[in-house]
Amino acid sequence: MKEFHATKKDSLTPLDSTRTLNEEANGLLTLLNEMDPGEPLWSGDDLTTILDHQLQAPLIVDLGSMQGVDSEHVRQLASARGLVLRSFEDLLGHSNPPLQLLVLTKEFAKRNLISPRSAIPREVARILYFSCIASAMVHSRKVISQLGTDELMEGFSWCLQRPWLKPELQEMFEQAGGLLVKGGAQ
Repeated sequence: MKEFHATKKDSLTPLDSTRTLNEEANGLLTLLNEMDPGEPLWSGDDLTTILDHQLQAPLIVDLGSMQGVDSEHVRQLASARGLVLRSFEDLLGHSNPPLQLLVLTKEFAKRNLISPRSAIPREVARILYFSCIASAMVHSRKVISQLGTDELMEGFSWCLQRPWLKPELQEMFEQAGGLLVKGGAQ
């Protein structure tokens, strides 16, 4: 069986059995050191795909895996009052989303935003975080954040500047920003 290793062009080539593991590690380290620190880790296309994937992810799986959260409680919230909220997209786009579920999702996003071990890129976690706040404002006229108006506007503005933002989320952020300006959420 042949062993493979990544090259700079991201293709797999047969591993030369005469090379040691240290040589392979040194080669990888060289590639990493050659990366421009100012260059984004993810492309816009990557972030679009990752955001879409996260929005389609099952609520019960992601929220239920958080420390201190009971997955059965998440299941009950997602199906309360005949709701069928299977994904984050279902929750964020619902006309009357359960605020508890939005708060849990916001906490999930926040944990992923600040964790150095998060599997979700920070940009996507930040979109999800502010999407929960915007959804509560737009659909329930409630503010589920301790952030002030200026910080919320800055966050919504940051989200709106992402060229890979889904149109539905863009519309929600615009509506939430308008409510902030008018004082239409509490």
